[in-house]
Amino acid sequence: MKKPESRRRGTPISDGLGADLQTLGTILANHTRGLDDYLQRQASRIEERHGNLLAETAELLLPAGLDLDSLTAGELQDLCRQNRLRGWSKLRRSDLIAFLRERLGPQLQAPSGPATSYPGDANRLERLLLLLLRQLGTSSEAIDDAWRDPGERNG
Repeated sequence: MKKPESRRRGTPISDGLGADLQTLGTILANHTRGLDDYLQRQASRIEERHGNLLAETAELLLPAGLDLDSLTAGELQDLCRQNRLRGWSKLRRSDLIAFLRERLGPQLQAPSGPATSYPGDANRLERLLLLLLRQLGTSSEAIDDAWRDPGERNG
């Protein structure tokens, strides 16, 4: 007696497509994990580079010889924002000062050369220009003279 053939659930074509889809899913999952790892490495590199750039340009972001004790809490918070620091939002004024001294300590030292007073509200472009002039060896007197208002120069 012959047993009746049991009917298969799929056809050879659908079984082949199912296996191909399974393989494709595995490849896609592996690729996604690899891409996620790559993006995490890139994010850490970008964060590191960002920190390096902030350290290199700190003198451009901070007025020379900045006295933290003379600033209000709002000004201290603005300084934290400008320097893109993290972890300061819930700190009180005295804690903000300690936090900024810890994070920006060497950058807050008064300059060792002759003291030149430039407005604290000098924008980044003006500070970059001043740094360039100093690097080119322009005398402090010439920089001071150019910084003054035209009315001050004549009088």
